[in-house]
Amino acid sequence: MNASLTEVATDDLCPGMFIAAVDQPICNTPFPMRGFYIKDDDDIAKVEEYCDYVFIDFSKSTAVNLFGGNLLTKAKAKTKAKTRRKDGNSPTARGGDKHYTLTSEKITYSTGTSLAEELKTASVLFKHLQKSMSQACTSINESKPIDVSGFSSLAKTIVDSILRNPNALILVACTANTNLFATRNLQAIMICIRAAITGIAFGREIGLNKRQLQTLLLGILFAKIGCSLPGAESEKPQDERTLLITTYKTIQNLKGMDRNVVEVIANQLEKENGEGFPKKRSGKDIPLLGKIGAISLHYHHLLETAKYSTKPVLGNAIAELNKTKGELFNEELVEEFVKTTGIYPVGSLVRLNSKQVGLVVCQCQESKLKPQVLLLPEPGDKTQKTAHIINLNSPENHRLTISDNLRGNINEHTLNALQAALCKPHNWIRATYLKIGALLGKTG
Repeated sequence: MNASLTEVATDDLCPGMFIAAVDQPICNTPFPMRGFYIKDDDDIAKVEEYCDYVFIDFSKSTAVNLFGGNLLTKAKAKTKAKTRRKDGNSPTARGGDKHYTLTSEKITYSTGTSLAEELKTASVLFKHLQKSMSQACTSINESKPIDVSGFSSLAKTIVDSILRNPNALILVACTANTNLFATRNLQAIMICIRAAITGIAFGREIGLNKRQLQTLLLGILFAKIGCSLPGAESEKPQDERTLLITTYKTIQNLKGMDRNVVEVIANQLEKENGEGFPKKRSGKDIPLLGKIGAISLHYHHLLETAKYSTKPVLGNAIAELNKTKGELFNEELVEEFVKTTGIYPVGSLVRLNSKQVGLVVCQCQESKLKPQVLLLPEPGDKTQKTAHIINLNSPENHRLTISDNLRGNINEHTLNALQAALCKPHNWIRATYLKIGALLGKTG
């Protein structure tokens, strides 16, 4: 197949697209051997009767955009197509994810490295990711191409780290310096970076394969990249629909960009109840990766917004996310997302009933209320010269519980304690993995 052609599902076709090839021998269809243009919705319906996907030559296509097409005609055509498809030929059977459910057969991953071992790799990877995203923003702002192949290679490496031990990258992302994305609009990029890490950690938990995880990662990373376009640097945040349009147009024109990545981006504002944007898809018509990307992005947006609230950030974010079940997002996915993230996610700053302050560094599968916590020395406390890690689920710590979540309520006192524990307050990533890695290395 010609490398310049892009595979597109037939329910995503728009007038103006040039179909250069189809998913079966062309002689089995009534279509021209040399390709043809989609002129209207009747053409789309005809193609859907014979094909599940086609190959588009975008260099010959005209007036292609995300928002074209008559949705009613498409819906009727999809109904006809479903009556024709057999199990072995359906998109789901071929490995598609549009009708994936959590009861489907899934991959179970085991932890391959300790947190101590993975932290060093995770820190290097995260710094590389931040730098790459910063460079991508600069390239887009200057109308220069993005290194798509470089991002694809980085995505594979990041997914491998998450599969070995998801806690490491999550912890590094939570404690990262965000100075590379200083303006308010570019802070959306940092939200995407953190949401991407959380999203693929969740994808790992529900058993997505490596390729799906890589697609999901890139889709979330680039979900708001339109905010780096010229003229978008103002302090006033862009309307989310306008940002989606600019992002979509930017990403779909990138040479070598996987269409499935574009699909994740395109579906980030669709809603479970069918009142989303741009195509008003609902339920099973929203691809799984798009659903996961949207949930993770929304969750991290809630975290960011809650920083300016008087309520505890994580508790407020989880409560708000739970309110979206069945309306904005799939109920089952939200419940699994909350279960995976935990009551006290990795990276949470917490206070124990002993009045000590700590950083959650590892979840306990047996009890989400009893994670491993890095205890931070209080300012002026000469008896505790270094931070140390305790497992709240161990018998010797059975009296200790988390009494408060401090994320979003960090005052000068707790911030000083955190900085003192991490030794180098201006290099949080390095200090975090060195300190925690050394501690876990001693304790096994």
